[in-house]
Amino acid sequence: MKRGRVTDSSIQPNGMSLYQSPADNLADGRVQLRQPLCKCVGGRTPCAGIARSIENEKKILNNNRSVQSMPKTNDSRDHLVFPLPIGSWVPTDETFDMEELLKTETVPLHYTQPVLFWVQNLDPQSYSSLTGHVLVAKRFVVASIRCFVRVNGVSVRILDSKFIIHKDRCNEILRERSWKEGTWAEYAGTEAMNWMDFGTDKEQSSRAAKRLKHKIPPVVEKLSLENRNLQIHHSVVRTPTKVYTKAIDGCCGGSLKYNGILAVGLQLDKIISIDWQTGNTLWERNVIGVLSLDISFGNKVLVGDDRGGVHVFHLPCATNDSQETDTYFSFSKKDRFSVQVQSSSMWVERVSWSENGMHFVAAAGKQVMIDGIVMNHEATVYSVEFLRNEQVAVALYGGLLLVSFGDGVLKLDKKLDIGSAAVLACAVSSDADSIAIGCLDKRVRVFQRSKGSDDWSARDWVGFNGAVTSLSYDGEDEYLAALGGSTLLVTRRDIKAGEIPVLCCATMEESGKNSEVKYESFLWSNTGQFNFLMVAAVHGGDSRYLHLFDINATNDTVLRKSYPVKSIPIEKGDHFAFTNGGKCILLWGREGVSLTKIVKLEWLH
Repeated sequence: MKRGRVTDSSIQPNGMSLYQSPADNLADGRVQLRQPLCKCVGGRTPCAGIARSIENEKKILNNNRSVQSMPKTNDSRDHLVFPLPIGSWVPTDETFDMEELLKTETVPLHYTQPVLFWVQNLDPQSYSSLTGHVLVAKRFVVASIRCFVRVNGVSVRILDSKFIIHKDRCNEILRERSWKEGTWAEYAGTEAMNWMDFGTDKEQSSRAAKRLKHKIPPVVEKLSLENRNLQIHHSVVRTPTKVYTKAIDGCCGGSLKYNGILAVGLQLDKIISIDWQTGNTLWERNVIGVLSLDISFGNKVLVGDDRGGVHVFHLPCATNDSQETDTYFSFSKKDRFSVQVQSSSMWVERVSWSENGMHFVAAAGKQVMIDGIVMNHEATVYSVEFLRNEQVAVALYGGLLLVSFGDGVLKLDKKLDIGSAAVLACAVSSDADSIAIGCLDKRVRVFQRSKGSDDWSARDWVGFNGAVTSLSYDGEDEYLAALGGSTLLVTRRDIKAGEIPVLCCATMEESGKNSEVKYESFLWSNTGQFNFLMVAAVHGGDSRYLHLFDINATNDTVLRKSYPVKSIPIEKGDHFAFTNGGKCILLWGREGVSLTKIVKLEWLH
């Protein structure tokens, strides 16, 4: 950023600076358009000119931005190769006493140098700085970085990170992280005025380090530099192998769940069920205008169409020869066989089974159907999820509704308000005590139920560079993944203060140009001690890849970055799922149900 110019670069989220904050409803009430602030059309001329110059400057900056070079490979099967992660930092009981180290040093220091990265000097009202320091002694090397913030009359904060390598243990690095914070009185004294000068940056931060208490106890960790390759390669991904091809034109979706059954919705107004291991067609039904489908534990297929219809079909299995009667429900009062497509308010785009397969939920426009019973709402419903077998979470404009059902009655139990924002996605943990919602205003809100009560607390994740359209907890309820724009964030469900979440990165350099990446969808797979995240991404507007991330293998930046351990080229409209206990990846496409690519996953112990 040039000095003397005001740009909007600092306030525009780029998907790289995400953080957790207290939940805050920024807007409430009915949405209304405000009156123009002036009579100009297209903005005042000087402002419009500055805006254009800023935009041009940002484009030049993005084009010239240095991109981390990606190592090439001679293996033609690997289309994309990303940087490898470092090993993991492990907590240790070792201490990090800088003063004691300097006392034991009997010879002069070889080198010492402070580095001032930035400073914001608003004395006597406030002061903040980021400084580094490098110290080289005969028996050790230390590098440290300190962030100091002082707001007179309010509080003071100091964040420290220190790294040390000992000469006699040069194959490991120790790191200490600390966070101190206190009131103005604790820093300056009970009788101190708000207008005071505390000297140089070093004097101010030293005063804070001595007077303030730890907000979080210091954390000391160790990184081993031995056998790095064994620590890095948590997973080995084999090349896709051809199993078979079953050509059926016009695939528009699918669901792969229990007993190796794949149900696929077709643009030719048909639903087919395939045994993905053999490619044999097990069953088919004619359905006009398929929009959504799901398979239950009991081999039942739930289908939503574009005419307000909800279909329940029964798949054949060893204990069921499809003798049960198929069932039809409708949001619309019109004839189900009407050729005319209903309005978008009758499009059934969300259907889901309960965990036990005994109940279903569907959404169309402002209506929700549970087991054939319809409930009307004041706003459009974007997502529906079962909390447990007797309660459903309904995501819509303005908040999240918890609806119970039983004895043929739907009852609104609770509304979790988020202000004037649309909720586009919803995810529920398996214990139903945590609910995450993705919003149009580029944030994630996580509701957590208090133990032994029905009270819910809330926290927000902000910093996404697009509307959050997809959320999912992993199979063990340990992690939450959220997709918004070109940002894919993975965080622990019970993340502690100071713990760093993971950012999945698939940006690369192709043909000498930086390729813009847009994530489309993702799935979790939990196998043993490894957490894999499978993500479909579009590069540069046309190239499509399926990336496989191992979120336990990351680098040590903030945010921690995870790069794909494997990338597979796919076609537009391809769908994917984990199979065989999470050890295989299955692909099928729009040009036909092409079950030809399976990726074997193996792990090094």
